[in-house]
Amino acid sequence: MNSYTKNLHATVVDILGDQELELDSLKSQYHASLFSLYYAQGDYRTTAEKLQLANEQYDAQKEIFSLVTVSNDMSTNVLQSAKNAKESVEDTITNTSVAAANVQIAANAILRLASDIGAIYNIISAEDIGGEIYTEAEKVNKLMKETAFLAEKASQQSMEASSSIAAVSTASLGNKATSTDTDIKNLLNIVTADFNNANEQVTTIDQTCKSASEAAKSAEGNFENANVVCNASEVAYQLFNEELNLSLNVSEIKDKKGQKHQYRVSFNPFISPFKEENEDTTTYPVAAYYIFLVMHSAQSAFTTENAASIIAAPDVNKEKFVKIEATNSTVPYVQLITTNTLKDVNGDSFQLGDNYVVFVYADLSEKYKKSVNVFEGYLTAPSASFTMTNHLTPAFDIAVNPASKSSTKQQLYFQVNKICSSKVTYRCIFLLDTMSITKKYLVTIALDATENKNEKSEICFNLDLAEHIPAGSYTIVKNVSPLKGNTDALLEGTLELTNTMTDNFGDRLIKGNTYIPVILSISDDIPSINKTITNALSDFKNTQSFTYLG
Repeated sequence: MNSYTKNLHATVVDILGDQELELDSLKSQYHASLFSLYYAQGDYRTTAEKLQLANEQYDAQKEIFSLVTVSNDMSTNVLQSAKNAKESVEDTITNTSVAAANVQIAANAILRLASDIGAIYNIISAEDIGGEIYTEAEKVNKLMKETAFLAEKASQQSMEASSSIAAVSTASLGNKATSTDTDIKNLLNIVTADFNNANEQVTTIDQTCKSASEAAKSAEGNFENANVVCNASEVAYQLFNEELNLSLNVSEIKDKKGQKHQYRVSFNPFISPFKEENEDTTTYPVAAYYIFLVMHSAQSAFTTENAASIIAAPDVNKEKFVKIEATNSTVPYVQLITTNTLKDVNGDSFQLGDNYVVFVYADLSEKYKKSVNVFEGYLTAPSASFTMTNHLTPAFDIAVNPASKSSTKQQLYFQVNKICSSKVTYRCIFLLDTMSITKKYLVTIALDATENKNEKSEICFNLDLAEHIPAGSYTIVKNVSPLKGNTDALLEGTLELTNTMTDNFGDRLIKGNTYIPVILSISDDIPSINKTITNALSDFKNTQSFTYLG
């Protein structure tokens, strides 16, 4: 390889390498901003829930304060009435006693008068019975007896009235009214303090909520910026790759049940920048293309000489490359490769979970080599790194049944296909429904982190976030077993909801709130096996939400 070609190749490798490093760095920043956004929104939502509860507590304290204030006013009035009653009763007792005494004096006088009239009547009866005087005396005596009887009755009633009014316990009533009024006023002091505390708490949490809202908006802006910059860098890498590296690209073909792992290698044909004499058409100076698999960590050591030496001994190295016969066409080359048919350039078998790159070596025709005075083939820069794994399948048909008459508990159900023999754990995560958030807390949160294309209010959540939430933010579904009557590896999981369960931010589920159930299928094996498996998150965007009944 002449110095020009070598320098050009080195420049292309450096440009793409630097661009890939920058893209990796920006992706790291993107993920960091994603997690910052997620937890900022979680802090905002948690604070908003606290504000909701504080407002409810404030309303309750306000109602209690109002009732106790009314009770205090009534108690004050009762106490004053008791004092007035005591004074009135005391005056009444005195007046009644005096009246009873006066009535008794009058009654005694009437009785003496009645006795004298009776004596006079007896004398007249003996001397002049039947006469006119006797008749008048008899009437007077009769009236006097009635008057004496009424006087005795009046005397008795006045004494009874005096006795009854004296029996009225206004002192006891006053003491009770005073004690009750004191208790009510003490209660009012306590309730007033609680009301003021509730008011201060609402004010404090409201301010915290505003700060959390600003932090969430700032985190959302940082995420948007990181997303835009990351996308721009990825587009730039693709443009560089297309112009400088034959648009070499590797894409994974997701493994289906019972099939082998495959990946697709595509690249544009190598076209001569020169035209042959007396010809108007562009020439295609390649006899054949060779695809090589290289460990990502060893990509810098793979050279044109390495590629040439491998294809120089095809019988010995036949599993180290894939050969594609060249055609005179502008149509890109596409080659499907099964992982167990192509080894890396060191002769090692493809390992799931490891990072690889692909090189394409163009074996140039002898005629072209002579025309440009280059007697070696053309080696591309490495492709973007890629990894192949087994993919767990996401759970489906997720639903939470409401409590029935036979059971007071809600039940979660889901189904999932098991395609890996590895140990798999199913984590149940509850996301507070976006509509519920927006309705109750007026929270505006970003679209799903992987598809942020408009300003719809959706839940910021994805597989990466789900894999990293702490243990207190999910519940492991232990009751997972083969579905009855099904011969395939179709599993059914059930989970009984309890009042100790939490949402994805670790907050207790709140009665009456609406949640979306999410199932994370995650490999729970040794690290060397876990790295060969890609976990799966259920489609929470299309999962029916439910109202938690508590």
